[in-house]
Amino acid sequence: MLEPRNDERSRDLARISNGMNLIKGTRVGWEGKQRYTDWLAKMAAEGHLTSEEYEARMEWVDKARTEDELRVAFIDLPRIPLTPRPEPQRKRPPLIDNQPLRFLRSPAWTGCVATFEWFIFALGVTTGQTSTMLIGLFFAMFFTAITIVRMKG
Repeated sequence: MLEPRNDERSRDLARISNGMNLIKGTRVGWEGKQRYTDWLAKMAAEGHLTSEEYEARMEWVDKARTEDELRVAFIDLPRIPLTPRPEPQRKRPPLIDNQPLRFLRSPAWTGCVATFEWFIFALGVTTGQTSTMLIGLFFAMFFTAITIVRMKG
């Protein structure tokens, strides 16, 4: 359960805010302020702030000129994430994709090999050599099937 806010704490925040013109720091632009306002809205939605505190802090963020001035509005709240987490890197493709021999995986290449094997099969049929015919037929069917699969995928 959240503790109720008291007047002493409000006076401390007012005392700190009066001296803010002395704080030097990095200037903040619209995008930086937007990140802080989004965080304030989230903190208010989670119940860390009352509506009056939320409005006062939003006004403070709107008038702030530097990062240090903005941080005062968040001094008693959970920390704001500094930067979004980087996207995980994609897994590297297999080495064959980075090598000059990657064309061996293309359907055009397997189609050429299949054509050559069909030629060997035809040569075996015309010359009557059974072994040449069977080897040509086996590899021709094999590479034709691979070509069809690669063309579909």
